[in-house]
Amino acid sequence: MARLALAAGYLSSVADRFGVWGRYGSAHVLWGDFQRFITFTETLNPFAPKVLAPVIAWLATVLEAGFGVALLLGVRTRTMAFGSGCLLLLFALATIFAVGVHPALSYSVLSAAGASMLLARASDDL
Repeated sequence: MARLALAAGYLSSVADRFGVWGRYGSAHVLWGDFQRFITFTETLNPFAPKVLAPVIAWLATVLEAGFGVALLLGVRTRTMAFGSGCLLLLFALATIFAVGVHPALSYSVLSAAGASMLLARASDDL
């Protein structure tokens, strides 16, 4: 169940960046387009030059899509769950340092990172 929940979370987030859930301003839409996600990436990475924000945004998107698909299909679950947990911990740290502890807790990033790590530990495959 954790594998599917993590996969759904990743794939839903990626879908939102490309407008699958609707336009920005629609109910339950966080980004609605990739440019808004790049702006969000700039906010979470104030230490990085703005020119790198699209690179970071695309890297995060590719990793999240890859982890989402792999977890959904059950491919290399231990490895994907561990990588997923590491990515979520990086996101949590960036969120904490850029905008504070409360958003990281409200977004349940630390809970998802913990679920990823537990899934990695519980998985038999590499």
